[in-house]
Amino acid sequence: MQNEKSFNLQCCKLTFRNDGILVMDMHKGTHMTVEYAKEILSTVQQEAPDTKFPVLMLAKNVKGADKEARRLFKNTDPQHPGPYHITKVCAMVVGSGISKMIGNMVIIINKPPFPAKLFSDEEKAITWLKEFKD
Repeated sequence: MQNEKSFNLQCCKLTFRNDGILVMDMHKGTHMTVEYAKEILSTVQQEAPDTKFPVLMLAKNVKGADKEARRLFKNTDPQHPGPYHITKVCAMVVGSGISKMIGNMVIIINKPPFPAKLFSDEEKAITWLKEFKD
């Protein structure tokens, strides 16, 4: 992707950075639903079909995630695309409290099918993501 491009979705600002990192900056108070996840997936697939990105999820403001959204996060079924189909690696930047608890649930309990790690510092997360770039 040549030029940085952003989209304001219902749950986040989605940015395709010039360095190839896909940023999901979650809106304050977001409770992640499967509908929001599908909107993100659809937008990414329209802009960059068949491309997997290093994903930076800025999730300090997330208030929760429903069971279907968490299930979708670990889906690898090619008939029902999920984040696996657009994600090469994921760095999730969290604050304290609920966003950290949700991040731990996603990474430790759901065990996504790609490398994923929690961070409290955005720059450290970006540095880690760049280790996975081709």
